[in-house]
Amino acid sequence: MDKTRQLDTEPARHAAEEQFPALDRDRGTGPVEAYISDLEEAEGNRVSYPLERERELFRAVVRGDRETAGTLLNQILGHIYFYAMDEEEIHVRIEELFVVLIRAAAFGGAPIDRTLNLSRRYLWEIRNIRSQEELTAWLADSLKRLTEQVLPESRGKHGGAMRAAVDCIRRRYALNLTLEEAAQAAGYSPAYFSRIFREDTGMTFKEYLNRVRLEKSQTLLLTTGLSVAEISTMVGFNDQSYFCRIFRQATGVTPDRYRKRSRRPAAAGNTAEQAGKKT
Repeated sequence: MDKTRQLDTEPARHAAEEQFPALDRDRGTGPVEAYISDLEEAEGNRVSYPLERERELFRAVVRGDRETAGTLLNQILGHIYFYAMDEEEIHVRIEELFVVLIRAAAFGGAPIDRTLNLSRRYLWEIRNIRSQEELTAWLADSLKRLTEQVLPESRGKHGGAMRAAVDCIRRRYALNLTLEEAAQAAGYSPAYFSRIFREDTGMTFKEYLNRVRLEKSQTLLLTTGLSVAEISTMVGFNDQSYFCRIFRQATGVTPDRYRKRSRRPAAAGNTAEQAGKKT
């Protein structure tokens, strides 16, 4: 990459890390900074736009999972800030990201009227923002507001109890969480909780817990270099074979294949660029 054309990404890094302060496990740094560092190390071998991460971002917003969405958003922002040629391009790309967030929130069940009102107001706001720090903070606020509109589990008949149970699951999914513990968080007996949980979410407690664990594993497969065995343990599966089996049932591919498939567009893009240079 021509260094004279690369924008200063430092202000945006700090702004993003204040909004989403989760740490990169290997580097001990914020995810935007870690991802930009990876791009710097890949200098001369352009990394394609992380389309698979954008798809995962869409799915995370649909679920109302702000933590996962924030991590993925940081990495996409890292790519945008690193490769953008000027401030105008950054604005355009962030507006495109915002449209993705809006559609995801609507698809996830957020009230349409309220979502459209947020869309109109925020699109007006973004056109009056000039600094990278403000853009990053603005997008983080958009993400927070939109994911708050989703949370389909919280709009059922037993909304408050379900919010407590879902929060318990999302905080403790990596542990040996039991139905009894989730029921206690909701304030119900295990038998009654099991019944109403299925009524409100459309799945059993175990199915929902496994779904959360699989969602987290997909994010780790895309955003870290951890082995499948390490990821299996980190998300709460004690049996790697069981993890691989239900992962394949849910996605149609093995964890290794899922990871490789997400990296294929970049490799294909580099091959095409190299072929173009030869001709």
